[in-house]
Amino acid sequence: MGMDVYGLNPKLRSPEPTIDYEKTSQEDRKAFWEVKDKWMDENPGFYFRSNIWWWRPLWDYVCTIGESYLTLKDRAEGHNNNGHKISATKAKRLGQNLREAINSGHTLKWKNDREAWLENLEEEPCYMCEGSGVEDDTSEHPFNTLCKSCKGKGTIENREAHYPFEIEHVQNFQRFCEESGGFEIC
Repeated sequence: MGMDVYGLNPKLRSPEPTIDYEKTSQEDRKAFWEVKDKWMDENPGFYFRSNIWWWRPLWDYVCTIGESYLTLKDRAEGHNNNGHKISATKAKRLGQNLREAINSGHTLKWKNDREAWLENLEEEPCYMCEGSGVEDDTSEHPFNTLCKSCKGKGTIENREAHYPFEIEHVQNFQRFCEESGGFEIC
């Protein structure tokens, strides 16, 4: 699962390239995607994508930056890919505030604080063996073999540790926000 975030009225520097797949060779299709990728780079407000693992901490940070003007609904719905829209005014302000936060070192500090928090999280009970360290004796292995997920410990790394946060991802989203004309999170 991921987040496809579409600019509602993006600033475009050129028309979007198109192709007729029915009438195009494999070689031409490959060339088209090279042109399309270049076009996407030149038009950052058109589309932003993020898998769920990268999106969650990014949106958490965005909510911190935009706390004074993002509504409670914006903040909650931003974690879902159900088509919630952020207005052009809010998107532009987010882009400007994110740029300021990146340039001031706030984003780096947030990243470092988050990493320290992650390092201090306790492990959580293994979801496969429910913390027992052994496979359920009703499974296909009725001899209480060690759980393959936790290797018999009964605990696993906290799932929050699987959600990365990188400044480059924030920078890409910042550019998208500023040029999106508002956006829809799908």
